[in-house]
Amino acid sequence: MLNYYELLGVSSTASADDIKKAYKKLAVIHHPDKNAGDTKAEEKFKKINEAYQVLSDPEKRSHYDLVLEYGHLAYTAFEQTQQQYQRPRRPPVYPKYARYKSYTGTDFGRHGEYQIDRKYFRDLFLSLGLFVLLSGFFLGFYWLHDYVSQREIIRIREQNIAKLVAAEDIFAEGRYREALEEVASLAIRIPSEERYAQTRDRMLNYLRNQAREHFNRGDYQEATDKYVLVKDFERPMNLNTWYQIAMCQYKMGEYRNAVHALDYILIRDRNNISLLLEIAGIYDHSLNEPEKALQYYDDAKTLFKRFQATSYGEAFELVMPVDKAPDIYFELFMKRADLNSRLQNNKEAVTDCNWAIFLRPSRLAPYLLRARMHLALQEVGRACEDWQQAADLGSQEAADLLKKNCAF
Repeated sequence: MLNYYELLGVSSTASADDIKKAYKKLAVIHHPDKNAGDTKAEEKFKKINEAYQVLSDPEKRSHYDLVLEYGHLAYTAFEQTQQQYQRPRRPPVYPKYARYKSYTGTDFGRHGEYQIDRKYFRDLFLSLGLFVLLSGFFLGFYWLHDYVSQREIIRIREQNIAKLVAAEDIFAEGRYREALEEVASLAIRIPSEERYAQTRDRMLNYLRNQAREHFNRGDYQEATDKYVLVKDFERPMNLNTWYQIAMCQYKMGEYRNAVHALDYILIRDRNNISLLLEIAGIYDHSLNEPEKALQYYDDAKTLFKRFQATSYGEAFELVMPVDKAPDIYFELFMKRADLNSRLQNNKEAVTDCNWAIFLRPSRLAPYLLRARMHLALQEVGRACEDWQQAADLGSQEAADLLKKNCAF
């Protein structure tokens, strides 16, 4: 252990100023800038710096003094103990693998010796024989256990194959759920056996095709039953199955159930604007709940703004390429404007029409609807401007309304 006091050339009772003066003096002498290329001077400078860092800090110095004092005392005591109890070791004088013979009686006090004789070889062979016997016993036990285990595995596999064949038979009889439960349990219990999962997937594909055919024929209840079976057993879950169930329920007039299924999809696909519009349409036109429909249109509008702000920044209206925007955005604002007009939210409807015209300036519908809203707000001049725009786009209806209501 380095003695930092000796390294700096000061006593262990030196003051902080004395330590600092000694450090500065040695640092100037051994500084690497004054000893270029001298590795010894560089190493000396590092040690001096290390000593100063410890001794200049009162807490570190106190700890160092404690270690220096008691560490030295402990090392000295250890050295003295080692010298006191150290005994010379006598080299072994017996032959390797020999048998040890001890003395008794009148030979008491004499050291024993190792002998190689007949008894030695007899004991050696007895030990080896016992080892071989025990090894054979354990190997035999392991082989028997492995054999029994393999036989049990074969027996279980044969039973499972028989269950699989039986499941395929009852599936062919039309007992679909019973068959799928059996195959699915096999696939879960033995995931390493691919044939069970493959059989389950083959059965589910058959049911999907059957459901699609029933739907196309207008047999929506049969289609629903088969899609529900697919939903219950497909892994991983497929949201398209839920959508098909919702469409079947919608066709059967079960609008609440259809909305419930679509909401289930929306929870897992929150950024789906098309789905929001679909749910809003059911609430608006099928369930006659326009206020509820408006909530979904509001969510869709929020998503639209978030998507564009993420892509083009907060002022996206100034930079977004409207010609590349999908029609679903135009559809969103037209549907929202129509609903707001029916709810007499005329100003909000005007705002929706503004967005629709921004996205598709060559479409007639938003101009006509906005003109109607301006007229309801008693803003005849703005309504005339919209009719003029629509007339320029070829609308005879707008031209007639312009002639009737606007005098230029």
